Amino acid sequence: MPYRTKSFEVKLDSPKAIMAFGIRMAVADWIRDEVARRIDTADSAGIDRQTAVQRFGLEFAGCARGYRLPRAIPPTLVQWAGFVEFNKGRGSYPTAAPHSIGSFGLDHVQSLPGDVVVVKLGGISFAGVAEGGLPGDICEVRVAWTPDGYMATVVAGRPDGDDVRLPVPQEPETQDA
Repeated sequence: MPYRTKSFEVKLDSPKAIMAFGIRMAVADWIRDEVARRIDTADSAGIDRQTAVQRFGLEFAGCARGYRLPRAIPPTLVQWAGFVEFNKGRGSYPTAAPHSIGSFGLDHVQSLPGDVVVVKLGGISFAGVAEGGLPGDICEVRVAWTPDGYMATVVAGRPDGDDVRLPVPQEPETQDA
């Protein structure tokens, strides 16, 4: 069974939440660009892609020890950004849209009656309607900004023999400071 995705429009009501998502989105875009650049450099130098991503994670953790701003960025966001760039174009793994943030696991999605869905990513809550409900085997949740609004995408399933390694679930991230 291949990966399946289901996308639906979601809304943010609070101006503070819109600003928080914009900041988080910009950080995730920078991390994804930096990881992609390092993977390209590693590929051209004959270095393993995973080594390049792991080295970035270690450098980011070291930076967070020395500076306050990187400490405010949840490790799960860094992990997600590195993961989607590492697996971009590999097998049937769905590529993440630009200007998106995400996380792993079913814990970030809540289904309510009437196909209403609440997606929570780092203290930011999005609400929308997923026609027909959500699949039960969700492995990843993403929210992307588009010129028309916000789109949530759930990634479900896992193909047999797929070489994409899903990360070990982490502790739930706390709300941004």
